[in-house]
Amino acid sequence: MWMELLEIFRSGDPMKLVADEFMKMLAITHEMANIVQPTIFDHSLSLEGRKQIYDLDVQVNKLERSIRKRIISHLTLHHSHVPYCLLLMSLVKDAERIGDYVKNVADLSELGGGEVPSGELRDELTDQVNTIMRLFEATPQVLAKQDREGANELIRIGRNAGKRSDKLVFEVARSADMSRFVL
Repeated sequence: MWMELLEIFRSGDPMKLVADEFMKMLAITHEMANIVQPTIFDHSLSLEGRKQIYDLDVQVNKLERSIRKRIISHLTLHHSHVPYCLLLMSLVKDAERIGDYVKNVADLSELGGGEVPSGELRDELTDQVNTIMRLFEATPQVLAKQDREGANELIRIGRNAGKRSDKLVFEVARSADMSRFVL
């Protein structure tokens, strides 16, 4: 289905602009991640950096709305493209959500989070962040080249990272001193 969607984009169709806007969304969320990434563990993102994240997030949200409008307009004329457009709507929502996640990471220091101390947990989290940054970098090229094998590899890496993250959350929750949460 992805290959057919890409063909729609290349056909000189107005949907080409949608593809371009989607790739721009990915580039902006990658830029956001690059700004936040060096400060993840010490929460040292400056006010200027947070403002930049918020401004970029506004751009991502505007692109999402623009793409959704274009897709709806496109569907009024091309009913046969419904499955592809639904897939694209889902991908666009995911890209917007990534921007929100990065913005949430930028806001961690405001929530009272402290620096993540050196040790096994920080090493594991650093590895997770590095994996995510590699996925950010590789995804646009895989999409542009229509690299099905590359896409499958990124999906595999992402799923493994998700499983590792779930395990980390469980371990952190299990090891937390719950006595400080007594009401």
